Amino acid sequence: MQVEKKLTLRNYSIKENLTIEDKDVELINCDIHGTMILENSKCRIENCTFTKDKEEILYPNILILNSQVQINNTLILKSKNSHGIEAENSWIKIRNITVKELEGCGIILTQSVFDIDTATLTQNGSEESEFSQIYINNSKGRIKNSSVANSINSNGIYITNQSQIEITNTNICCNPRNGIAIDEYSSVSLTKCNIKRNGDEYNETIQIWVNNSTLAAKECNIENGICGIYIQKGSNAEITDCKISNNLGGVCIFESSTVLINQSTILENLNRPQIWAENSKLKLYNSTIHANQKILLFAENLNLLETKGCNIPKDRLSIKDCRNVIIESYR
Repeated sequence: MQVEKKLTLRNYSIKENLTIEDKDVELINCDIHGTMILENSKCRIENCTFTKDKEEILYPNILILNSQVQINNTLILKSKNSHGIEAENSWIKIRNITVKELEGCGIILTQSVFDIDTATLTQNGSEESEFSQIYINNSKGRIKNSSVANSINSNGIYITNQSQIEITNTNICCNPRNGIAIDEYSSVSLTKCNIKRNGDEYNETIQIWVNNSTLAAKECNIENGICGIYIQKGSNAEITDCKISNNLGGVCIFESSTVLINQSTILENLNRPQIWAENSKLKLYNSTIHANQKILLFAENLNLLETKGCNIPKDRLSIKDCRNVIIESYR
């Protein structure tokens, strides 16, 4: 179905694929049962429902190419073998949407700029393949006031390839792979987020995984998962005023990474030292570290280890082959 320029579609039920090219279009109160393709267009989608019953090969409900799109108060529901929204080289603004029970990714963003507010993504993915609920590639944007939970066999949010992302006041829960994966020179800030019950011990997946990237986490609660934060391969992380508790592991730091932990609480993570650091740099300031394990901080072959105001008992530190060690305020 090809539409004409400057058209408003209101109260339509469309049961076939819809293609919009080089147009300015509004869709209001519509039901779409095929794929909508937007290319070189400007579009506003309001109060619509998208679903697909056809067995297509991973084609999205909404495909956005080189376009400017606003999506408000919209549902994308229970679609077979389908992603929800897939955007490339586009500008996307999303408000108050639900993406639920798709057999692919909920949202895919590639080389795009985006602003997502009040989105709910749940139960997306497939037992046969790994489809993140939100997959972000070489893009820049914000996610706030949202929920990303209960994926099928996958990550909550996967961020890769030099993406720059801000996530605020968002719940990321019960995803069996990583809650948030930050990969390949990406930069992510997390503020006032709840990150809970993500990861799987069998697959060694994590609440927050940082690989060759940068993380700034502030006022976040990270609890009841496999490992709280796993930082590796030359990553940089600043963890401020966060609580990391009741995971199997607290904070793990490896492979030439640089980490600052300040004014945070790390406690009762069950199977390992609360902080495990090797071949990296660690600054630990004004934080509470507590657990029943004998060793609270394990540090080996660090180029820098500095602690201030943490009051860790001396006999609960394990420090091996470290250089530039400055430890203050231990008992």
